[in-house]
Amino acid sequence: MKKTKYFIGTVFLTILSACSENTLPKYATLDRLRVVGLVASDPEIEFDGTTFNPASVTLTPAISDLYGSGRALLLDVDWCLDPGTSLGAVPTCVGAATRVVVQSGAAVTLPAAPEYTGLANSITVDFSVAPAGVLALLNTAWSQTTAIQKYNGIAVLITTRLYVASDAATSVRSIKRILLSDSSKPKNANPLSLEIRQGSTEITALPSSDADLTSYWASSDVQNYILKQASGPDLSLNEELEATWFLTGPSDVSCADDELCSLDGFFNQARTSQNQINKYTASKKGLPTGRDRVLMVVLRDDRGGLQIKRYP
Repeated sequence: MKKTKYFIGTVFLTILSACSENTLPKYATLDRLRVVGLVASDPEIEFDGTTFNPASVTLTPAISDLYGSGRALLLDVDWCLDPGTSLGAVPTCVGAATRVVVQSGAAVTLPAAPEYTGLANSITVDFSVAPAGVLALLNTAWSQTTAIQKYNGIAVLITTRLYVASDAATSVRSIKRILLSDSSKPKNANPLSLEIRQGSTEITALPSSDADLTSYWASSDVQNYILKQASGPDLSLNEELEATWFLTGPSDVSCADDELCSLDGFFNQARTSQNQINKYTASKKGLPTGRDRVLMVVLRDDRGGLQIKRYP
């Protein structure tokens, strides 16, 4: 039986373009203000129509502002009942009756200089303190779902807008879906064992010369789960995990050929599966001056779990 994939992770408003065999696509190049991912402490939580367990999740953005020189960044965060993004609805909470503003124009603690690339400060999204009217609407929505839907889960949508304090037009929007399901369902968890390896050893930084690197994670990170169906037997499924590789650069914008110009080098693939080799080609022009080459790898499962690692 063919498995239907349900993606419940962070969705970016940028689409990964097709890539040639030897070209790192622009999507995976960290050369402008970016949100690489939103890590939620709990991608799925228990809900009974009234009570959330846990009552809140911790949201940690992974960002990059490589050429921002440490400029001040601000972050807006809100959440609402998912309007149906998996069915093609616009991923926004603006205008939603269940919209709750978590923060507006809050200062972001930047990742360390000089790359300003990595995990920013975390935000607590406390569902339990939503206005009574919003909680009543969530209770109504929950009461109108079937037992199967309660087990499989309904989603709330967390949306963020990261922008430059002195230039609000320079902004990036991203979303995270958190699944709400009943107490009978084992909950999805984030993967925890991601490593980028050269041979059998995890790297600490990008190699100085060409190398074959491998995306590794433990088999225990692949969770088995049940998907209930309205008709037919329940499906026993294994998660599908995939690693996306983000690399800083290029800095030589006057050159048209990224493969020859990038001071950071390039990979031949932007996404890999478990134990798959990704060939790294080192720079032909030397190393960047005044900063490191930074690799950020995002491991996500197809239900919303996420792990992000930075090298170095």
